[in-house]
Amino acid sequence: MQIYGGGCTEARAVVDVRKSAATEQDVSAYVTRIHVITETKMYREASRAWADSLLALPSVLAENAGASAAVATHELVAHHNLGHHSYGIAPDGTVSDMRTLNVREGLAVRLSMLSLATETACQIIRIDEVIVHQREEEI
Repeated sequence: MQIYGGGCTEARAVVDVRKSAATEQDVSAYVTRIHVITETKMYREASRAWADSLLALPSVLAENAGASAAVATHELVAHHNLGHHSYGIAPDGTVSDMRTLNVREGLAVRLSMLSLATETACQIIRIDEVIVHQREEEI
C-alpha cells in the first residue's frame, strides 16, 4: 500500500496530535490532587513536543530543496488545517498537492519509521528518568 509523500503523513499527524492535546479534557476542575493535574499538563506538553518533532522530515525536505524550512512547514501545516491532506513538500521546496505530482511512498516504510522514532524517544525519556532518580537518591 502506498501513501502520499513529501511529509503529508507527518503534517496530518501534527494537526491531529495538536488538536488532541488542545482538546484533552482538563481534569484540574474535577480533581484536586496535584499529581493528576501535573500528569495532564505533562501529557499535553509531551503531545505538543512529539507533534513538533514530526515536522523534522518536512523541514529536511524543504531545506534540501533550498527552501526555508520554517516557512515551508508553517505553510504545510496551514494547508492540512484547511483539510488539504494530500499536500506536502515538493522536490522544488514548494508546498504542493502530492496527488497531482504523483509523489508516493510505501506505508510500511513510513509506519516503521514512525514506530522506531517513537521507541527511540521513549528510550531516551526512560534513561533520563533513571538518571534523575539516581541523582535524587544521592541527595
